[in-house]
Amino acid sequence: MRQTQKGFTLLEVLVSIAVAAVLLVSAIFILRGLNSGSQRLRLQQQHITMLLTGMQQMHQDLANLVPFKRAGGNLLLFAEPLDGSQLRALTFSSLQPSYRTSIVRIAWRLQNGVIYRQTSLAPQWQAILTGVQGWSLRFYQQGSWQNATGWQPLPPSAIELTVTLSDLGTYQRLILLRGRP
Repeated sequence: MRQTQKGFTLLEVLVSIAVAAVLLVSAIFILRGLNSGSQRLRLQQQHITMLLTGMQQMHQDLANLVPFKRAGGNLLLFAEPLDGSQLRALTFSSLQPSYRTSIVRIAWRLQNGVIYRQTSLAPQWQAILTGVQGWSLRFYQQGSWQNATGWQPLPPSAIELTVTLSDLGTYQRLILLRGRP
């Protein structure tokens, strides 16, 4: 009579260990891929949030521009000619606790792919948006869109803000100016 085998042979144990090792390595690669994909999504989400916050801040500043008189008596929107790298103006600002409106000097500049903002209330330049290739303004005046170069006289009805990012493409925002038809 033949004796029945109890347990596994050495070959069966080695094959099962090899299969388990292959499954473990595959699971590690899958988890690593999921983790790096999650990190990329988190970084992209942070950049999109930064874009939305920056565009909202620019929208708020441009929608509340305060015109001022130049020495020659001309009403202007900006303190300096627009050159595509910086913008200086006056804007209405509402401070949250008091809800009082005050006039604030603002400045925006593009330097080394970063848009910075400065106000008379916070004189330190603050990075608002990174990865910027360029930005531009166009004005809707007298029934047509005009590129913003040099001094910008009044009265535009709207401003088109365009920001081009190296990784997210081009974004535009149309800003209707209050008190304009």
